[in-house]
Amino acid sequence: METTDKTAFEAAIGKAVVAFGRLEVAFISVISATISATDSSLGEAIGWNIGFQQKLDLSIAMTAIVCKDKEIKHRLEMAVKEATILEATRNQLVHAELWLDMFDGVHRLRKGTVKNRKGFRPQHLEMTPADIVEFGGRVDDLTDEANAIATFIRATH
Repeated sequence: METTDKTAFEAAIGKAVVAFGRLEVAFISVISATISATDSSLGEAIGWNIGFQQKLDLSIAMTAIVCKDKEIKHRLEMAVKEATILEATRNQLVHAELWLDMFDGVHRLRKGTVKNRKGFRPQHLEMTPADIVEFGGRVDDLTDEANAIATFIRATH
């Protein structure tokens, strides 16, 4: 049976958060590569001071200006789409409560929402520690892709 132990959740969420931090830096690298092939300081100054969605938007916009390779542009567009999906999951993980269900003694992730004046609705996220580890792996794979795109831009810019 899948463990729902508190420690397993904490470890999995921690790894996923660290992986997502690496993903953010990979998109900063894309921004930096579009500015300079050798000096990342300006791209980092910009990238560290804007939100994740702005990093994605700026990556697309600046790559469109400096990169003529259609395949790289397409790969970046696909990476940005995947990053947007992964960010939504990351936000759910980071802002959820690790809750002990007193009825069955199982830890679960829970988050509540208040929307459209319909009152409070608790939501249980259907993610086990193994699911969260798998999510972190998807984030790592996307980080590798974004870094490869940055390396290509840097080499051809």
